[in-house]
Amino acid sequence: AGDAATRLSGRAVTRIARRLAAGDADFAPLVREALMAPFLPKRLAERVDEWCGDVATSGKADGDWTVTVDRGAVAAICGTRRVDVPVRAPGAAPELVPVVAEYVATPAAESAVAKLVSLEAAGEAAVLVLGNQGVGKNVAVDRFLELCGAEREYAQLHRDSTVASLTATPTLEGGVLRHVDAPLVRAAIHGRVCVLDEADKAPTEVTVLLKALVADGALGLPDGRVLSRSPTEGSRVVPVHPDFRLVVLANRPGFPFHGNALFRDCGDAFAA
Repeated sequence: AGDAATRLSGRAVTRIARRLAAGDADFAPLVREALMAPFLPKRLAERVDEWCGDVATSGKADGDWTVTVDRGAVAAICGTRRVDVPVRAPGAAPELVPVVAEYVATPAAESAVAKLVSLEAAGEAAVLVLGNQGVGKNVAVDRFLELCGAEREYAQLHRDSTVASLTATPTLEGGVLRHVDAPLVRAAIHGRVCVLDEADKAPTEVTVLLKALVADGALGLPDGRVLSRSPTEGSRVVPVHPDFRLVVLANRPGFPFHGNALFRDCGDAFAA
C-alpha cells in the first residue's frame, strides 16, 4: 500500500532474492537500492527508511570494500565477505577493454565497483547506474570492465537520439552511404558490454526500446533482423550472446539536470 514509488514490483523482488542468494546478506540496503530511496522526495525516503529500520539485518559489511584480481577472478572483499566473478577470456577486440590510467581507489569508488561485481555475481545482465553528475559513474564502470577484461561498446545518448540511431549508425564508405550496426547491436552480437551514457537525456521512446530488449529479450532492427535471447529458427533472427551486458548511466531526475525520469519509465527492468 502507499505511493507507487515505494512499492516493489515482482521483478524487483526477484532481483533482491538473486542478490541475497549471491551473497548480499543485508536485506535493507537492497530494498533501498531497488526503490532508489536516496532520490525519492524526503517524505517517501523517510517512509522507506522507517520501514527498513524495522527489518533485522545480518552479515552486514564491516569496513571498506576493496576490489582486486585474484587467481583469475575479480574479488570484492569487505571484512569476512567476499564476492567473486571470473575474468573474461581475451576476446577478438582486446583494444576495446577500457584502461583507467588515473584510477584512485577511494572508499566510495571501490564501493561502487564492488556493487557492480555483486550484480554480475547475481547474474544481472542489465544495470542502471544513477547518480549526480561528476560523482564518477563512468570511472567505476570502466574500472570494473578493466578488471574483468570485458570489451566495451560505448555510446552517448542525447535529446536528438532516435530509435534508429540506437540500433544503426550511418557511415560513408567509398562515396556510398551505408548503415552499420550501432554499439548496442554489436555488443549484443559479440558478447561485449554496451555502456550507454547520459541516458536520461534521450527521449522516452528511445529508453523504452531498451526496456523491450531487457525485459522481453527481443529487439527488432531496422533491416528486418530481430535480436533475441531465445532465438527460434529463421534467417532473420540474431541470437543475443550470453556474455552480453548492458550498463546504462544517467543523472538523477529533477533540478539541475532536467533529464527524463528514466528510473520511473524503465528502471523496473534494470538492476539499479
